[in-house]
Amino acid sequence: MEKALELTEKMEQVTEQELEYFSKVIRSKPAKAGKMQNDFLQMIRDLNTLSSIARGYGETDTALRLQQKVDSFVPVFEQYFRP
Repeated sequence: MEKALELTEKMEQVTEQELEYFSKVIRSKPAKAGKMQNDFLQMIRDLNTLSSIARGYGETDTALRLQQKVDSFVPVFEQYFRP
């Protein structure tokens, strides 16, 4: 169980860094946003999956933290990728 949580934390760090990078690029160069749509959405889904995994292991604090991160990136997605 510890190994799963350790992997979840590592994946969380990588995914969050990538989402923050994409968010900065999208905000500064909206013309490039269209090329990033699928990757950005997949990373949001990855964080959501990690939240579900943490919840399944009874790590409610981790699951809540991950869900809050998902909730913070969804508005960026909707602002730049929804018509």
